[in-house]
Amino acid sequence: LFKQPESNHLGDCTICCLPLPNDGKKTMSCCSKIICIGCDYANKVREMEGKLEQKCAFCRHPASNSEEEAVTNFMKRIEVNDPVAMYLMGGMKTGKGDYDGAFEYWSKAA
Repeated sequence: LFKQPESNHLGDCTICCLPLPNDGKKTMSCCSKIICIGCDYANKVREMEGKLEQKCAFCRHPASNSEEEAVTNFMKRIEVNDPVAMYLMGGMKTGKGDYDGAFEYWSKAA
């Protein structure tokens, strides 16, 4: 009756503690937390209904308005040696064709 769902290799949502789906997850650039789309949606609905400023669902930091601002947030997380932020920055570097930079970030993350 009260059986919990099996966890997977992606881990659990940091808000609702349910296993993260393969395709429905979002990474917050301010705190590098990965949350499920359901929690992100619930937060957006709450903000729209209350006419509130958009903020991170986990840490309540104001949401990034541009990709440059998101990269700045990731760089702040990288300065404090956050492995998730380093891993994601490596993915961004790969998307831009900078494979040496990506390898450097992924090596630091490991």
